[in-house]
Amino acid sequence: MVSITGDKVEKVYDGQLSSVTYETKISDSDYKESDFKFIGAAKTITKTDAGIYDLILENQFINQNDNFDVTFNISNGQLVIKKRSVTLTSASAEKAYDGTALTKDGVNISVPTATTGFVLGEGIAPKMTGTQTEVGSSDNTFTFEPTLATKLDNYDLTTEYGTLTVLPSVNVQKTDSDWTPLSGGKFKLSKWDGSNWVAVEGVSELAITDVSGVNIPVGLKAGIYRLEETAAPNGYIVLDKALHFTVTETKSDSGQSSFAVALSDETGTPATFDRAKLLGGGSNYSNRIQIANQSGKALPHTGGQGTMVYILSGLAMMGLAILVTYVQKHNRERSDFS
Repeated sequence: MVSITGDKVEKVYDGQLSSVTYETKISDSDYKESDFKFIGAAKTITKTDAGIYDLILENQFINQNDNFDVTFNISNGQLVIKKRSVTLTSASAEKAYDGTALTKDGVNISVPTATTGFVLGEGIAPKMTGTQTEVGSSDNTFTFEPTLATKLDNYDLTTEYGTLTVLPSVNVQKTDSDWTPLSGGKFKLSKWDGSNWVAVEGVSELAITDVSGVNIPVGLKAGIYRLEETAAPNGYIVLDKALHFTVTETKSDSGQSSFAVALSDETGTPATFDRAKLLGGGSNYSNRIQIANQSGKALPHTGGQGTMVYILSGLAMMGLAILVTYVQKHNRERSDFS
């Protein structure tokens, strides 16, 4: 009996040639390999690219020695070259709305190992297509072309998109009681962290230097915010209460975000105010909050520095009055004596 056993080789694509052939075993030592003949297409398969390649051996051998009654026991060979796994991941980015498109270059390619990643000298050339202008988020999409030495059929490519996020940007504008814009005024912005009102990173004092107001210089993530007026325009009274607003984020089924800004109370419950309005966006901000001031001068708060000034002034006037009275009385007494 003659046994013909084809090689079975399985590997991951590595850019190198791989081959399969067969092994022969003869049970009768008098019978030689020269006594039979291969009549198939190929005794060996040599391949580089990913795929499944069968070496057909069955019914491909015939006996050429009539002195032997030969039985052939044959199994086919096979070469399996699996595709390499590669993950392509685009970068993420975010910014405050400013009316211009947000883009972000960069595609990270998974680090090569023995069985993953691009083979040395092979790869892709990406082209970024992702863009986000309006408030919200979207995938940082990209396309790609293989480099000259690369056959994409040798790879199992997984594409993962980063996220481009444009956050709401808010303009704070001062007005008079008739909603006519004013120049001047200062505000302090803080955010509720669940326990305390804390400063917003990247935001210091908000000073309004012209009638167009001032843009909060950072994009606002979801949360409850507080605006406290620390100085009013000249001739107007500083607000005695803080103004609150909320930014809410909603996720779609695809995982993308949308944002909404609303006036609220300090708990985040939507509210309306006589002296505040929420308006739509402008060329470089997504929302505007108008805050109206009443004309006049504020009286000092009880216990404040103004109170001390009034007390000291009153005491000084009382002391002066006593002194004047004493001098007048003394002069009269001198007059009577003379």
